[in-house]
Formats: sequence, structure tokens, C-alpha cells
Amino acid sequence: MPARQDERANEYDYENCIVKITKDGNDIAEFAYDALGRRIKKVDSIAGTTNIYYYNDKWQVLCDYYDPGYLPYWYAYGNYIDEVLITAQTTTLSNLKFYVHDHLFSPVALAKWSGVVERYEYDAYGNCYILEPNFAPDPDGKSDYGNPYLFTASRVDILDNGSLKIQYNRNRYYDQYTGRWLTHDPLGITPNSQKPNSFAPHDQLIEGGNLYEYVKCNPIIAVDPYGLGRKDCCHGEVKRYQIKIRIKGKWKWRVITLFYYSGYQPDERACTSCCDRANKMYRSDVSPWHYLWTYKRKLEACYILCSAGRRPWAKYIR
Repeated sequence: MPARQDERANEYDYENCIVKITKDGNDIAEFAYDALGRRIKKVDSIAGTTNIYYYNDKWQVLCDYYDPGYLPYWYAYGNYIDEVLITAQTTTLSNLKFYVHDHLFSPVALAKWSGVVERYEYDAYGNCYILEPNFAPDPDGKSDYGNPYLFTASRVDILDNGSLKIQYNRNRYYDQYTGRWLTHDPLGITPNSQKPNSFAPHDQLIEGGNLYEYVKCNPIIAVDPYGLGRKDCCHGEVKRYQIKIRIKGKWKWRVITLFYYSGYQPDERACTSCCDRANKMYRSDVSPWHYLWTYKRKLEACYILCSAGRRPWAKYIR
């Protein structure tokens, strides 16, 4: 990628992975990958440091060797691929540090046995603001404990004296400043696909035609741990429904927005929430006597029978 003066240029390998970043002909960073595409080495030419990474079979960094002579950082994870729970440089209990996450698994605090030692806040697209335990801004804006896991618990490389931040999501890199991927979707497009073909355009472009777009511009409710496709968080999602309600004895269609827990089977609480919201907004008299949820191509359609007339009164919009 050519660059003008004072601009950075990225060099890629045959798999479209960044192998070198330069600025005005000077090296800023270099990366190396193994045969499985995992990044195993990072060289920060400005800071003069080298990191060597060792992985488990789930593409999670178990050990990070930070230059010869330094004790390595090791990590322990939960059930989710980017749910890092514990980090330390030694096996003594007093040196353990624990991660506290938000709904996207982004660390919001780093704690020791004595309490919180560092806090993190993010904007919508992942720019991180490092804070002191008392919520005061960190003087240098860098982690005092060498924490590389920030937005969505992905590793963030802070390069070029802190002026360049790129996020490593395994198959490609994400730029938090622009809210876009640095490279297009690795799956690409097969223009003349033959069925059956899982790489057909209608499957590859299920998230839209922009191959650089990050989670369909929904970074507050979705993640992309592999850089291949959006994954909605199971904690909740906003849906819009068009509901048929009775207002002053007449049936009318109204639009309602409902927050529900995705990833779980709908229950009476979800239907009750929808009805209560409709009643408060339009002063109607719907009630969730019965509910039926159907699934088709991941689009949910909700039908609840009203107490008066018992007719389907809700349908999914988007």
C-alpha cells in the first residue's frame, strides 16, 4: 500500500495479513504468523520490544513472552473465546490480576485481591480511555499493567509512540478510529458460484455489501472475534414490531420497540414486557394470554393472541 510523506504504509503477505508497517521508509512494526494463520510474533521497532505468543487449540493466547529476560504473561479464559479472566507474570496468588467485563466482554476494570487497580471506558467503536481506580484519566493513557486486552477483549497493538492503535481479531485487523476493518472480508466473493456452494455471494454478503464494515455498524450489541462475521451478544437485542392493539374499541396497527434477550427461548416475561410497553404507550388493553414464536432465517415473528377476539396482533418488522 503506497503512502505519501508522513503517512504509514502496510505490507501484506499472500493471505492478506499485515507483516510490516512503515512510515517515511522507517519500520514501525513487524508481524509473523504460523501455518494456521495465528500471529506468533510482534516486533515494535520504535519501542524496541518483541512479543512471542503461544496459543491453545482455541486460538487463545496462553503465554506472551515479552523480550528475553522478562517473565512471560500468562492468561486464563472462560467459556467464551475472548473471555479472558486472569493474567499474571508468576504463579503466586498475590500477583494474580482479574478482569471485569461488560456485555461485549470488553474489560472495564482490572483488579487485584486488594481491589481495582485500573479502569477502562470505551466509545461506541472501541476507542479506549484508561482511567485510574478513582476514575481519573491515566496520565500517559497507557495501561500501567501491560494489559493488551481492550475492546471486545481483543488484543490491541499500541504502536508508533501511542499514535497508532490497531486491534487484532485473528483473521484481520480492526481500526477503532475509523470503525472499519483494515482489509476486506477474508471470505471474499465468488462471482460465478455453482450450487451447492457455501461461499456463494448471497451467503458471503449476508451482512451487507461493504466488506470493510464492522458488525453492520452495531458495535454496542455485536462482536466479531474472528473477523469473519458479526455475532450478536446473547445478552440482549432491540427489535421492532408492528402490533395490532385495541384503542377505544377499535383495532389499530402501531409500531413498538422491544428489548428482549436473544439466544434464549422466549417466555412469558418477554411477551408481558411487549404488552406492558404497548399499554403504556397507547393506553390499550392487550394481554399475553398466549404466545407463539416462530423462526425463519434468523428473523423472529411474534404472535400473541389478544384477550379480546383472540386474533394474532403482532408481527416482526426488523
